[in-house]
Amino acid sequence: MNAHRKPLSAVPAGTAVKTPDSERCRIRGQPQTLEALGLTPKQCAALRNLYTHAGSMIIIAGSTIASTSVMMEALCKDLRLSTASQNAGTEMRTGICVAGNLPYAPEGVRQLSVPSGDEAAFYTMLRHSHLFSGTVFITAVRNARDVRRIRAVTHRGALVLAAVCGEDAATVVARLQEAGMTRASVAALVRGIIVQEVQYDGTHPAVLADVAVAQSDLRHIIALQPTAAEIDAGFSHHTNVASRILHHLRTLPLPVWQRHTEPTVQCKTTEQEHA
Repeated sequence: MNAHRKPLSAVPAGTAVKTPDSERCRIRGQPQTLEALGLTPKQCAALRNLYTHAGSMIIIAGSTIASTSVMMEALCKDLRLSTASQNAGTEMRTGICVAGNLPYAPEGVRQLSVPSGDEAAFYTMLRHSHLFSGTVFITAVRNARDVRRIRAVTHRGALVLAAVCGEDAATVVARLQEAGMTRASVAALVRGIIVQEVQYDGTHPAVLADVAVAQSDLRHIIALQPTAAEIDAGFSHHTNVASRILHHLRTLPLPVWQRHTEPTVQCKTTEQEHA
């Protein structure tokens, strides 16, 4: 084993790990559920409601594209479970496919066999529109080519899970516009933004997340060259940050002044008082 390479056993489960033969990453361990990652019931309900919006986008934002891997894995797992539950006893199944521009490969997800720079091959595949109706399309958003592909698959009814670099809703909207997405497209396509940061309690990943759900007036807000605060106000926010802080506070050791027992006060007996 390469002495400079961290052994796989030393890497927390659920993280993206670079393989020796490639710069791409694979995910170590089984995907976590949303609940296991520390999301609250209200956050989970808000996300699952977004699954029903065909032809739209759910964005996972992090400090880097690779940092979105744990949440992306959990969303893919939750989508498969939700779809199987909703379609039990029917022939309908929602497929999940991923573009070739992510630095990790979610488990159980079909990789599109289209060269990253071969646009003609991608659009030839899109002519078979039944492949994308009801499909979940996973991609990173870095440039105009990614934006064109998103517009094409959402037009055919796909739900897009997109990884974007950003630390809040306003930054994500700015990144999309820098990549070539118009304000109208942002307002029409973006249904939710998950701004998240993965932390580890030992080897178990936990996610501090703000699930921002687009409100009906977001279209009008974005059209008016809004400030960051105004964009942020165009989303309803569901966060677990406070609950995670409280959880960590409860697990902290007691302060030194609380560890000692209260001094006992000895009362004098009647004989001692008269002595």
